[in-house]
Amino acid sequence: MHRFVLTTRWRLDTPPERAWQLITDVQSWPRWWRYVRRARILSRGAADHVGDVTELDWSSALPYRIRLRVTTTLSESERLLEGRADGDLRGRGTWILEPAPRAGVDVCYRWEVALERRWMRALAFVLRPLFEWNHFTVMRAGANGMARELGCRISGVTEWSGASR
Repeated sequence: MHRFVLTTRWRLDTPPERAWQLITDVQSWPRWWRYVRRARILSRGAADHVGDVTELDWSSALPYRIRLRVTTTLSESERLLEGRADGDLRGRGTWILEPAPRAGVDVCYRWEVALERRWMRALAFVLRPLFEWNHFTVMRAGANGMARELGCRISGVTEWSGASR
């Protein structure tokens, strides 16, 4: 019950390369993503971002914060970015960008994560719906912030959670 698979998808009326630039500029996230309090690059990897290690400090719609260290493990320019997270949560996050009609882009974020904090694990059987609601609230804020930052329209936001073990 302490594992989650959460997926959010939205469409931006902007070229994929603009969305990609924003997603890969992690240090800019606090400027446009309401719940990102701090993003600090600890070490740089390759030119495609593989091997980058970033420390992220998140607030949330609920009264707690999440601290993560994310290592970029896979990158396919303007299409796919994946990272392994450790810290208060442990798992994998994957950004997928796909060209959409009229020079737009479909942005998908898939978060496969396990709770690491003891209190979260102990209460996950009761708080699971609240944790999911919180995640999707944070992701909607990211989608809206991304659209504002890029000066474009957002549409078609969908969210779903998968099975856990």
